[in-house]
Amino acid sequence: MARGFVYLAAVLDWFARRILAWWLSNTIEASFCIDAVEEALAKHGCPQIFNADQGSQFTSAEFTSMLIDNGISISMDARAHGETTSSWSASGEPSSTRKSFCTPMGVGEARQSIGRYIAFYASRRS
Repeated sequence: MARGFVYLAAVLDWFARRILAWWLSNTIEASFCIDAVEEALAKHGCPQIFNADQGSQFTSAEFTSMLIDNGISISMDARAHGETTSSWSASGEPSSTRKSFCTPMGVGEARQSIGRYIAFYASRRS
């Protein structure tokens, strides 16, 4: 972003390599991560295990209690971050769909661009 940052929370089904829900925020607070998980739960049901990295938004009492309240076990191993990152980079995205977020854009434009990429990613996984 030209000014500040936009943070992406994406809930992935590791087995299907499918994005179940995603949210953007201009803060790194837990609330938008919770919103993404709650959307995924509403649409796809509860998993047995939720794997997240060890960022403060995922280790917060608010986030972990939401998972526990839904009967979901929590896994926060270091391996998760690397595998999630590699699944995005190995998605086969053509360079023509990449967009530099160093150019001036607002959150709305970032949301649209990321939405287009996620639709492309989903079509490659079908």
